[in-house]
Amino acid sequence: MEKKICNLCGHSKELNEFVKGATTADGYTGRCKECMAILSKKRRDKENTGQFTALELSQKPDDAEAARQVLIRLGYEFNDKKSIHEQFLERIATKYGGL
Repeated sequence: MEKKICNLCGHSKELNEFVKGATTADGYTGRCKECMAILSKKRRDKENTGQFTALELSQKPDDAEAARQVLIRLGYEFNDKKSIHEQFLERIATKYGGL
């Protein structure tokens, strides 16, 4: 069976562990079902402000490092200047002309 790397946790998983996505080239979303479940739970959490990073989604130290490596590959920087969330918002504003 084919495998794919989750763009959130960075783990290589079989395609049946991803949600089907009609708009993607391979027919599956970029995030695995496990990460999607964690995201959904965080979004439902009334105390959540909506500003969380892939590292906060991790439940294991190895997963946190994998998520960090994925974000680095995507061009995000870990520093004191800007949070990952701020960097993401800047990218969206640049790509789509503001929010």
